[in-house]
Amino acid sequence: MKWNEPETRNEVVKFGKFLLVGGTVFVVYTCLAWVLVRQFLIEDVFAISFAYVIAALVHFLLNNFVTFGSSKVGYKRRVIGYLLVVGCNYLIMTFLGIVVLRYLIDNIVISTIIATIATTLFGFFVLNKIVFKGNEVKE
Repeated sequence: MKWNEPETRNEVVKFGKFLLVGGTVFVVYTCLAWVLVRQFLIEDVFAISFAYVIAALVHFLLNNFVTFGSSKVGYKRRVIGYLLVVGCNYLIMTFLGIVVLRYLIDNIVISTIIATIATTLFGFFVLNKIVFKGNEVKE
């Protein structure tokens, strides 16, 4: 695999878009959770859960239309695949976060960063190679 090959460039562009979408969704999630808790005084658990559901929906839609430009894969398959990735990422985030926190370093921020890196890489690989397989990004 060479950096100047179209396939490699396509993967790099997709990954860049995936990271941009993730950053955007992080901002949406954080702002929504903050507004719900601080401005509307909704209980933390409900606010965080609602913000997470909205963020996951935004993440799916942005990845569906921006990152992977899906048109060749059936919508039902995309939704089911995405939900499976979200479920796996939840398990990875929880497991890795706890392992790092308990056995490597007692720092929630570092634990979250390490788990987020793992879920980002896993999520991109599975979405790109399985869920949205065969879609070419529009440059």
